[in-house]
Amino acid sequence: MLLIGFYGLKNLIYNVNFAIFNLVPIPPLDGSKILSSLLPGRLAYKYQSSVINRYSFFILIALVFTGILGFIIHPISNFIISILNLIISIII
Repeated sequence: MLLIGFYGLKNLIYNVNFAIFNLVPIPPLDGSKILSSLLPGRLAYKYQSSVINRYSFFILIALVFTGILGFIIHPISNFIISILNLIISIII
């Protein structure tokens, strides 16, 4: 039973991290589509046709390998996991 709880917690952490990573507003990720849908028409067009769109893959690789993306994802992930932990502790 303890082993299932450990792997369940690891699975939760991975899923929260992947969800936050997917919401980063760099074009191949879903966060860019959300951002462009929230921007007014002219700004959305400029954002979609910007330099970021052309070099987004290289920007993502640079963010991952330099660790900058970790500084963005980990505080948000820790906050979400602490809220989920609080909810689970109230239920149990």
